[in-house]
Amino acid sequence: MCRLGNGDMRQTLNILQSTFMAAGEVSEAAAYACTGNPLPDQVRAILEWLLNDPMATAYDKLTRIQARALGEVACARVACLASVWAVP
Repeated sequence: MCRLGNGDMRQTLNILQSTFMAAGEVSEAAAYACTGNPLPDQVRAILEWLLNDPMATAYDKLTRIQARALGEVACARVACLASVWAVP
């Protein structure tokens, strides 16, 4: 949370609240997903691909991750809107 909040306590608390409201739990994966940031392991994997794989292979892997991430963001937004607009 501290890394995602960049040392700003208000921003960190907002991330904490948003993560719980969106995911129903507070975990590293949920916080990174809520803020739209890649997990540190994903960044390491991407760097590994860019430095060690042929450029065409690395590009293909990156475009697949990007397409999957956009799908996950769209699903998360729909779920969030559905929970906000749900009638009790």
